[in-house]
Amino acid sequence: MPKTLKCPFCETWTQNFTTLKRHLILELKDYKPFECEVCSAGFCRKDALKQHCQVHRDRT
Repeated sequence: MPKTLKCPFCETWTQNFTTLKRHLILELKDYKPFECEVCSAGFCRKDALKQHCQVHRDRT
């Protein structure tokens, strides 16, 4: 299978979106596409954002 997706931050090419996403999470630590609407904290995984949001709910 040819490598068709290029990382927007480096010269890495991947075969599919899942592999590119894993590369971004593991290799590029600043890749945090999920942002808290309350405090703007960034997270690389949606489940981590969901867990973080519980902090704001517990304070109210």
